[in-house]
Amino acid sequence: MLIPSPGIVGGQPACGTFLGVELEMPVADQGSGASRPVTQYFAALAQQKYTRQLSVRTIVLRDKVVAIQTELADCGLDNGFNLLETALAPITSEAGGLLGLSDRLHQELEDTLIALQTDQLTVLNVAQHPYASRSASNYQWLCVPRPIYKELIDYRGWRHHVGIDAKAQNGANTSMPVSQLTAAVNAGIAVVAPVSIALFANSPLEDGKRAPFLENRLTLWERICAKTRFPADIKLHTYPERPFYNLADYFMWMFGQDTVARSITLDSKDYKSATPYYLVDQPSLFEFLTSSAWTAQQAVTAETIEVKPESRFFVEAQVEMLLDARIRYRLAHMPELETLLAAWAQPDGLERLFEDCGICAYIEGRAAGANFADASLLRLAGPDVAATVLTAPSALQLGLYRQLDAVNQLISRWGWSTLGKLRQRAVRFSVDDDDVYRLCQEVVAIAKQGLEPKERELLAYVDYVLECRQSGAHRLLQSWQASQDPSPKGRLAHLMEHHTALLPSAYLDA
Repeated sequence: MLIPSPGIVGGQPACGTFLGVELEMPVADQGSGASRPVTQYFAALAQQKYTRQLSVRTIVLRDKVVAIQTELADCGLDNGFNLLETALAPITSEAGGLLGLSDRLHQELEDTLIALQTDQLTVLNVAQHPYASRSASNYQWLCVPRPIYKELIDYRGWRHHVGIDAKAQNGANTSMPVSQLTAAVNAGIAVVAPVSIALFANSPLEDGKRAPFLENRLTLWERICAKTRFPADIKLHTYPERPFYNLADYFMWMFGQDTVARSITLDSKDYKSATPYYLVDQPSLFEFLTSSAWTAQQAVTAETIEVKPESRFFVEAQVEMLLDARIRYRLAHMPELETLLAAWAQPDGLERLFEDCGICAYIEGRAAGANFADASLLRLAGPDVAATVLTAPSALQLGLYRQLDAVNQLISRWGWSTLGKLRQRAVRFSVDDDDVYRLCQEVVAIAKQGLEPKERELLAYVDYVLECRQSGAHRLLQSWQASQDPSPKGRLAHLMEHHTALLPSAYLDA
């Protein structure tokens, strides 16, 4: 979700006042199913938007179009030209809330699928492409040329190529008042994540064969950081030993002495596209912010400069943690660094400061795998279930965040460490695991209590998965194994018959 305008100083909107989604879409050749980059897609998509009388802004990076922006969404790329990402502008209750979100998602998907036809491409209903190479040559061919990747690969030692096979999520974004942010991110990590992983598992295949996990996509971070230069990087995608106490605790976990700060930017607020500067001697962000100045080195030229710490470096670093849920926010007024550091040192000081600064914040859910209505689901479950696939992760998350007291009681009953272990079992087994399945049943019941009757209808896909005890991963494997041609390419072509994302009009108008 694009972060909405900051809140009014002295007041905080209720949970779910703003809703959004970051939807990632793996593209594939219409005939063979092979993973391929888009070429003419953005020009065709812009025409779709012009037809609907939307304004269009084109984003170019190194002479390549990487996104178009309208007043309703940013339509761009994740890490590769074979993986689309659409981030919706915030939807409010006045614009229909969850129901409006569903309409917007379906319209964006419709536009995308029509525009992809220009490249003879489509969207495959998977959370990771089943048969895409991660070779060096394929990586160079597909990777979006963002400067941040130089830091991650050359400086930090990340194996960024591991994610070039179109690993895709359906990221539910739910706005929260600042007083509930810590409780919500804890709930997102411990409860929303394992349940979302299990219910929306959709990546059981890799390299043209069965993977050991039904949601293989979520083995990504440990593989990317397996040879990182800074072992502390691994911590930022590892389930915490305990829940966070407050915002100060959350940010100290992210920026404290046992971490190494990511690069800073001096010429842009777009952290992915700006030229990075490395802080010499690898301090934590906390060390840098509490210094009088620090030497920074330009990533390309190696030129060094002295940089004075500012509050904006704290705010811009909010994306550094890579867990299944994280806090995203914008401030109407940037506090002085001295004021920020003083608040950070006080119990609940950041909560009070951020509210005074007019914070607008949301929880970014990152656990649910991408799922799309396809011919297989339409045949098995019918149009009413198919119509809820895109919005179900958002409905689940909103319902739970409206019931935080009940979720906290659930965390106490099951135990923080137990829920962390169930996350791992959900990655491997989805709803096949009895304890994971029981957790899903209990959590979905709580979520329904947090939704209005019409909103609950958007959990129809979730109900179907629980009733059949089969996720998208199960349906995908069944089709893979049913192919008469047992070769990986033959099986991939067979998947295209049953698991290509359908135009929403195919089931919304049924």
